[in-house]
Amino acid sequence: MTAETAPGLQDAGPVDTPTYSELRSVLTAVHRVSRTYDETDHGHSEEVLRLVEPWLPVAKDRMKAAGSPADQGRWQDLVDEVQSGGDYVDAAAAARRLLRTLMEASRPGPSVREIVERLRAEIADGTRPPGSTVSRRRIRADVGLAPASESRVDLALQDLAAGGLVTVDSSNVARVADADQNRPPRDRLDLAADLLRVLISSGTYPRMSPLPPRRELAQILTTERSIVSQVLHRLHGEEILSVYPGVGAVVRPVLPFPVSTPPAPEVLADRLWRAAPSGTDLDHARLRKSCLHTRSWWRNRAVPTCKSLRHARQILVAAAADLLPLVARRHPDDPAAHAVLRRTAVVALHDWPAQRDIEVWRIACLATAVLEVLTLADGAA
Repeated sequence: MTAETAPGLQDAGPVDTPTYSELRSVLTAVHRVSRTYDETDHGHSEEVLRLVEPWLPVAKDRMKAAGSPADQGRWQDLVDEVQSGGDYVDAAAAARRLLRTLMEASRPGPSVREIVERLRAEIADGTRPPGSTVSRRRIRADVGLAPASESRVDLALQDLAAGGLVTVDSSNVARVADADQNRPPRDRLDLAADLLRVLISSGTYPRMSPLPPRRELAQILTTERSIVSQVLHRLHGEEILSVYPGVGAVVRPVLPFPVSTPPAPEVLADRLWRAAPSGTDLDHARLRKSCLHTRSWWRNRAVPTCKSLRHARQILVAAAADLLPLVARRHPDDPAAHAVLRRTAVVALHDWPAQRDIEVWRIACLATAVLEVLTLADGAA
């Protein structure tokens, strides 16, 4: 079906339903609060929460019925953002995002899951051959979605990318993957789940502690939020995590494997120094550039030479060894900073994979951690 054969949908305006109208009214009320915002008045955040709170159960119901990991992750993030509180600016932005997403969800057209199933069938029967570009605009027109609902196509592509059926490059261009050149879809999920287990067993995330939000975990594991949602679901089934809608994931008090006591920063620093090469240039500006460069390897699915990978890993391990004691001294009583330091050391010291493409991913995870440590070091008073 094309845009021309989908009457009324391509140029559809707001859907005239009570739900949409109510949401639009609430969004207008949130904007009205914004116009009267005064930094000295601390009641605005509570007013925004009062306006949006009745809609949280609707968002949670959408999340449960999504049938798409990427869509479920999106709803979970929206709910978490609203419930996390914060100052008025953050609260208002979270409320607007939730309300606008609910408004979009009330529009007609196929769900994210239905779009995924359609594209998966077209890939399987050869309608979309390997290497062909997947146009978001064309998909939207074919399934009869209004322009305002193109986010459903984006979420569908996230699910397909997590399953290894499409690739999305650094320019956000999606293509059908070549099955002969890609690992089985479960590998990326397995890798992320394995690393999270290591971080828990090492004491980086102790028993009964909350994990970072899904958005942050996606950065930590350098993967899509849809994969993070699947990882959390898997570890919940393994009785490693308890996952609560609207709250997040918490490490269970009793785990199915031995767990180390969270190591002290000085112990981690000593281990890193023993693993780090000598004579490495640790200028912060050049180090930051090196981190961004090594992360681009994974983002672009490049596989550098063994020599390049070894050199990048040596720089990052040396940087972690140099920065960790500095940050520990400047943030002696900051649990969040110490969690970043523990994670950096664990990722740097854990057994490195033999396969080069998996090593590229691990180096990207380490580069992400080192960038966080750099920020802590450069931002410390």
